[in-house]
Amino acid sequence: MQPYFFPYIGYFQAVRFVDRYILYHNISFRKDSWINRNQILLRDGQINLVTVPLVKKSSNKRISELSIDNAIPWKKKLLNKIYLNYKHARCFEQTYNLIKGVLDKDLPSLHLLNMESVLVVAKYLELDTDIETENQKYQDIEEYIESKDGLGEIYYNGSQLEKKVVRVLRICEREQASTFVNSIGGELLYRREVFARNGIDLSFIKPDEALQYDQLQGRFSPNLSIIDVLMFNDIENTKKLLAQHVLV
Repeated sequence: MQPYFFPYIGYFQAVRFVDRYILYHNISFRKDSWINRNQILLRDGQINLVTVPLVKKSSNKRISELSIDNAIPWKKKLLNKIYLNYKHARCFEQTYNLIKGVLDKDLPSLHLLNMESVLVVAKYLELDTDIETENQKYQDIEEYIESKDGLGEIYYNGSQLEKKVVRVLRICEREQASTFVNSIGGELLYRREVFARNGIDLSFIKPDEALQYDQLQGRFSPNLSIIDVLMFNDIENTKKLLAQHVLV
């Protein structure tokens, strides 16, 4: 999975569930994705989009090639916004310090910042999953995908496999994985029969519809950044929330 900026709880449910989680940044940036943005809750109950500014962002660039535009005082503005809207949250101090600790590292590239946000939260929540951050070991797979042979892979109905599907299959093969677990959004892309033909079981992890916590707003707004979860829940409560999912 590509590293996102303080991703939502479903992301960490997958991290918790698997034996090995690969933070993969050797792929193209998508402007409509959550790679450099996320959502938090304002004190009036409105959902607000926060964004990491990038230098010359483009879908033609890989995530690893994107630099953060630190000429813009975005960190100060983000921390101020978080302070103003979450200062009365039950777990404000420890969560604010966690976020500030990530931002204070002044990382120049988006993938390094995002990976740090994932690793710091995983450590804070005491997740023992093996998280892989080095992508160079898969460079030959990327070269294969771009080759004529890689594009020639087909599956049962005669259609070409999308590059991202071939990538996952080849990485699973490299890691000798018997099972691949993806977030529920992957149902639109990955098919069980394709993975089965390659000796891999495919499952999707989905947050339980009953997953809620008190946001002090009177109504619950789901799928916000993990920032929101941690502001209102201590480590033990967050662990209980991480366990609230179904596998489909």
